[in-house]
Amino acid sequence: MLSAANVTSCSPKNESTLPGIEFSVQDLPSHETLSELWRELEMRSDTSFFVSWSWIGTWLRCLPRRIRPQLLAGTSQGRIVCLGVLVRNLVRRRLMVRSDALFLNACGEQRFDEITIEHNGVLVDREFAAVVWPRLVRFFVEQQPGWDEIHLPGVDAAGQWLEAVGEQVSVQYKVRDCHHVDLNKVRTRQGGYLALLSSNTRSKIRRSIREYESLGPLSLAVATNLHEARRYFGRLKTLHQAYWTDRGEPGSFANGFLDEFHEQLIQNCFERGEIQLCALTAGSREIGYLYNFVHRGRVSNYQSGLSYVVCGAQNRPGLVAHSLAVQWNADHGHLVYDFLAGTQRYKESLGTDRESMTWAVLQRDLAKFRLESTMRAMKDNLAARLRRR
Repeated sequence: MLSAANVTSCSPKNESTLPGIEFSVQDLPSHETLSELWRELEMRSDTSFFVSWSWIGTWLRCLPRRIRPQLLAGTSQGRIVCLGVLVRNLVRRRLMVRSDALFLNACGEQRFDEITIEHNGVLVDREFAAVVWPRLVRFFVEQQPGWDEIHLPGVDAAGQWLEAVGEQVSVQYKVRDCHHVDLNKVRTRQGGYLALLSSNTRSKIRRSIREYESLGPLSLAVATNLHEARRYFGRLKTLHQAYWTDRGEPGSFANGFLDEFHEQLIQNCFERGEIQLCALTAGSREIGYLYNFVHRGRVSNYQSGLSYVVCGAQNRPGLVAHSLAVQWNADHGHLVYDFLAGTQRYKESLGTDRESMTWAVLQRDLAKFRLESTMRAMKDNLAARLRRR
């Protein structure tokens, strides 16, 4: 079992001389012990908020007891250089595939995975970042039995592990665009953020701002204390749910686990400066709220609650709220405003740069997967032929 005694400091090494990594999958230690190990490695890692202890620790606390996560650990010369959480689950697909699956920092059950981890991966010492994925894939293929497939939702380092996939493993994956704003560009561009956008998007935002200002002064307020943050979050949930239920959809916060998770996340992380909740108003009129994560200069927009009944034809609360939040975060020294993965038009319109994340499944070379692949190809071919007709 890992303990704090495994944690030691290290000096930089050339990548070509990096020693081996010994991987293991074991029961989780106590929450307190894992917190200490995770946070120490986090200081040596270039991780995202979604792989920080703030997210992972809150997630583990909220999971029901029937789910039994395991710890993926990598050590090198007596020190921890890699950590992750694995959950085993049985996957059934198309009434014909039954698969023993591992999920990285996820569960494989929609109710619990609806919190939607992105910028996912293993927590890794930055000195080993370039080599950990190939070594990890080899470990699972050659030394770790008892699995048919491994699910890697929302991972950043796609190129590294795709190169490591050999003949014994195939990969099914979907790449999703992720738009963001480079806040350094905002700070250095004359005219600020709006000057970086297309003339059409800029015109829409300015027309909306003028209409909102006819109701009273337009203001973006950022919560400064936990009480205010929780109040903003409550109003965000109300507006979010109203928008989706009016369209016959349940809305994200109908999921009790998701609601509990974010209540705990705000409670645990707001006072560390990792949660940003913004309220947009025009005079006394409520326009909307934004819920963002803040981690090492990266501001990730996770959720919003917006009112579409404040004014008439120029009512674009999302565009206006994000444009003001981008400028506010640029003025306060942050580096990136991240819209996270998705194909929504507003993300493409408001972003200045684009990257990608990958949702992937690594599969052993098994007959059931070959049959599934054949059936999928037949279905796709039939659909294509019908479209041509």
